[in-house]
Amino acid sequence: MISRHERSAITTTLLPTEWPGMSAFLRALNEAENLEATQFTILRAALEVAPAAQAAILLADDSGMRLTPGLSIGFQPAIAGASDWRLEPSQTLNFTEGRHLVLRADTENWDGMPALVGFWLSRGRSVTVSPICHAGRLVALLVRTVENRVPSDPSKNPTLLSLLEHSAIAMEKALALENFRRRREELPAVLDVVDEQRLVLERTLSINDEFTRMVLDGQGIGAVVATLGRIVDNPVVIVDRFFNLLEHYSTEDRDGLDNGHRFIITNGSCPSAVRYDPEVQAVMASLAKKRRPSRLMPLPRHGFDKPRVVAPIVVDQEIIGLISVLEGNHPLDVLDLVAVERAATAIALRLMKEQAAVEAKYKLKGDLIEALLTGSYGSDEEIILKRAAYLGIDLHVPHAVLVVGVEGSALSTRKETSEHEPLSPHAKVLAVLERACRRKLPEAVVTAKDDEIIILASFRPAAGTDGLFETRKIADSLHVEVPQWLPGITISLGIGGPCNILADYLQSYEQARCALDVIKASRLRGRILAFDQLGINGLLFDLHNRDKALRFMEDTVGGLLAYDERHHTQLAESVHRYLLHDRNIERAAQVLFVHPNTLRYRLQRAATILKTDLESSEAICNLHWATKVLYGLHSD
Repeated sequence: MISRHERSAITTTLLPTEWPGMSAFLRALNEAENLEATQFTILRAALEVAPAAQAAILLADDSGMRLTPGLSIGFQPAIAGASDWRLEPSQTLNFTEGRHLVLRADTENWDGMPALVGFWLSRGRSVTVSPICHAGRLVALLVRTVENRVPSDPSKNPTLLSLLEHSAIAMEKALALENFRRRREELPAVLDVVDEQRLVLERTLSINDEFTRMVLDGQGIGAVVATLGRIVDNPVVIVDRFFNLLEHYSTEDRDGLDNGHRFIITNGSCPSAVRYDPEVQAVMASLAKKRRPSRLMPLPRHGFDKPRVVAPIVVDQEIIGLISVLEGNHPLDVLDLVAVERAATAIALRLMKEQAAVEAKYKLKGDLIEALLTGSYGSDEEIILKRAAYLGIDLHVPHAVLVVGVEGSALSTRKETSEHEPLSPHAKVLAVLERACRRKLPEAVVTAKDDEIIILASFRPAAGTDGLFETRKIADSLHVEVPQWLPGITISLGIGGPCNILADYLQSYEQARCALDVIKASRLRGRILAFDQLGINGLLFDLHNRDKALRFMEDTVGGLLAYDERHHTQLAESVHRYLLHDRNIERAAQVLFVHPNTLRYRLQRAATILKTDLESSEAICNLHWATKVLYGLHSD
């Protein structure tokens, strides 16, 4: 509403005498209660001062660049409501300088005109557009249509100009009052939002304090997961980087779980097909980048068919686990997501503490194994026995030393590390073997020495068995673990002799390394060889002769093995079976399941490749020794 001071200023202005209704117009402006009444007063006066068929007001925003429809007289509502005109800066400048726009019905350029202007121009009517400005700012535009093809210029109508000048003041005040009323109406909603945000903040602080207190009190992951499950009122499953179960929270009947998470809880892990599914790997990469809870799409083919929120557990920029919250009971809200994120931080801190303890113990065990395998423990055996007992290793029972070789196409096709796969293949194999030993051989010790992975496993031979049988069982149980969890990677294991006294460990370690070297020389993969399987040939593989023996094997049959590897043939094995059966073609062919003539051809081809005579006693002796050692690996 116009103030008393402004009203006085208006009434004392020298007004044109041509229009006697000016005083009534000013009173009507002063008495207008809202923006709509103000617009109606202006339009009615404008049509009286400058007669027109239709009239409308377009309201300008604070920038004066965008116009929206206001009140109109004579225009169809659909046409008036369609107006939405964005002015160019030059057009706004022209209007603020008081310039009027006169558009004749025969104009050919309507680009940039609001819808109602173009509508009436297309119907043979002329249009005038007059600015309503106040204090150098465009407040609105007055649009009028006339029947004349040559409309009169509004700038030459002093009464209309005076009306527009007073209208600008009234419009400015009406707009201010309208904004004030709207904001006053919005105030309760704003206060509600502020109050809601305050409650969220208070609850967020409470959640943060609760998880922080749990960490400071030394409570385990189980307590954190149970608290998170209670807060979000949904099932919670925690897995490590290999998707092995760490903890879970759900009802006794496991209501709200999907089949995928039920499998993890029941079996303690999920199939490796899930871990290496391209879609799952893409999710892991996204989580590694975002490092915050994310809502994931279902994976029905793996049984994860319910919506869920997954948060990464990050330690030292590395994802070491995942929190999966199924939205089985209800979708998670903002506070639930905050709780999930705080729980991930609490679990990360707890795992860091556990990891530090494990690494300290691992370092001590590594030092102990280093001393045992190198014989650097000195003359006081009692000290090394006490150190072992302190670490939970009973050296009074027999042990076996196993050395692991890591193989497979994945070693050359995968990068050593990446943002979401920070572990090298050797480190992954070490982690898998550590986990397998904890589950199958809790007394075993797994450690890394340079590029080797060494396992020290205790055994107690059953009645009627020897140490080789028991250690072979251990190797077999570990051998299947790696390809199951790491597709594309296999391992070979060399097994040393049994260790009954401290002096045996150095020898057993060297024997295990020797057995692994023989496997590598055979160019075979995924094999297990115990040094004792070499029999009397093992005498040639002592610490001083090993390199010479391996080089002799390579010189003797290396060319044949390379040919077999390139052409997928069995020439080396054919020579081995021929010599093993006292050079009897028929018996060897029967064992190889081939025709005797086929075996004769293979032997001729092998002799050609080796450039030797298979009738020579020296060649027969050398080949018999080399192939017997190598193909002793096939006995497994």
